[in-house]
Amino acid sequence: MTPGGVSGWTRRPIWYHAGGIEMPSLPKNPPAPDRSAASHGQQAVGMPRVLPMSRQEMDQLGWQELDVLLVSCDAYVDHPSFGAALLGRWLVLHGYRVGIVAHPRWTSPQDLLAMGRPRLLAGVTAGALDSMLAHYTAFRKKRHDDAYTPGGLAGARPNRACLVYAGIVKQAFPRLPIVLGGIEASLRRITHYDFWTDQLRRSILLDAKADLLLYGMAERGLLAAAHRLRDGLTGGAPSVPGAAYIGTPDDLPPGAQVIELPSHEDRRWCSGR
Repeated sequence: MTPGGVSGWTRRPIWYHAGGIEMPSLPKNPPAPDRSAASHGQQAVGMPRVLPMSRQEMDQLGWQELDVLLVSCDAYVDHPSFGAALLGRWLVLHGYRVGIVAHPRWTSPQDLLAMGRPRLLAGVTAGALDSMLAHYTAFRKKRHDDAYTPGGLAGARPNRACLVYAGIVKQAFPRLPIVLGGIEASLRRITHYDFWTDQLRRSILLDAKADLLLYGMAERGLLAAAHRLRDGLTGGAPSVPGAAYIGTPDDLPPGAQVIELPSHEDRRWCSGR
């Protein structure tokens, strides 16, 4: 349990990311999997026309609270090209009540409070494009538009959005588990070269103080994370596919194959950055 008795993943001084799960061979014509909420012990939730973005829209659906709140730097476009919309509907299909906050103000947590505290977790993404790339060209020139903002207006998202919005979520909902995702987080899950400062930076998990980072497509990982929190499981999450989190070697499952990477400090010393 995290401080205050809220289910989550305990933060530890080091981190590793879980390896892939070996899948069994499938028959040529396998039966369609049962993805209904009932098959996972979850109460069925009707699929809304659009995911709610306000308390009024929640009331229209008869939802008293959310299970998951998704925070995105992109405008909410209900199309599978946009990860937050796709993952939100994926969770609803499995019985979770999901709301979206798009383009929230980063000077105040008020936009995040509109639908109340979610029961399980908050997912944070910079959207379909890295927030620094959305603001600057490769020559570090300021861009004058943003393709993922209504009207193409520039300046509707902060620099290093995952860090900023993770901090705002913590202000709005103390001790709520935070899950990072999207391209900005995925490319920063380990020590990485930061073009904008010409420095090596450590994992974004440590700077954002998030509980979990899902890299890549994340639909299986997000569903597994929601199931774990729903079931009150705490501590490390080696069973979550495609995940990075802070832990110790004791969190590894017995017999796990591990590739140990140089520490952030060693990499900085070797590179002189």
